[in-house]
Amino acid sequence: MPNDNLPSVFAVAEYLIAACDARASGLDDDLMTHLKLQKLVYFAQGASLHYTGAPLFNEPLEAWEHGPVCPILYRYFKDAGRLPIPVLKPLEVARTCFSEAQLDALDTAVLLFGGYSANSLRQMSHLDPAWTKARKRSDQTIELDDVKRSFHGHVKISEPLPVETTDEDMERLNRLCDELGLPERWDAADD
Repeated sequence: MPNDNLPSVFAVAEYLIAACDARASGLDDDLMTHLKLQKLVYFAQGASLHYTGAPLFNEPLEAWEHGPVCPILYRYFKDAGRLPIPVLKPLEVARTCFSEAQLDALDTAVLLFGGYSANSLRQMSHLDPAWTKARKRSDQTIELDDVKRSFHGHVKISEPLPVETTDEDMERLNRLCDELGLPERWDAADD
């Protein structure tokens, strides 16, 4: 049953666009395209389910040919094609509709996946058991329970993060690891 108190997928998208833009180094992999946004929305939902046990947004996800897609978000951004999507709201404004736990999940998704290209994220999503399972169903809806179970496989605690991290990023990720009782802690990629 949907939770009316959850932010919309559009609020999630606005946050992800602004957060990735704030971390961007100017490389092509940093460009927020429609394809990259769809995958980051999916991974943010997985992070929320994994870390908080609750979804980040209510809108359904489907297993399309190029990976997980939120259809309503697709219809909104489809005209962008492969062009970069500009920041829609400043990060300070975009973050106001989320709880601390939701921000932790969003920031984890940005830190873990935001440094990858759209094609890399597409490839990762094709290895995801939730996507693979949904592709076999007639309606191709990705079930949240499947996302929650499969997201753990995306979290490789011993690998360096794909993006530069600040001390604040590291503290937040290590706090999450402690809260979840994970045995290993994150190390910065340049350590």
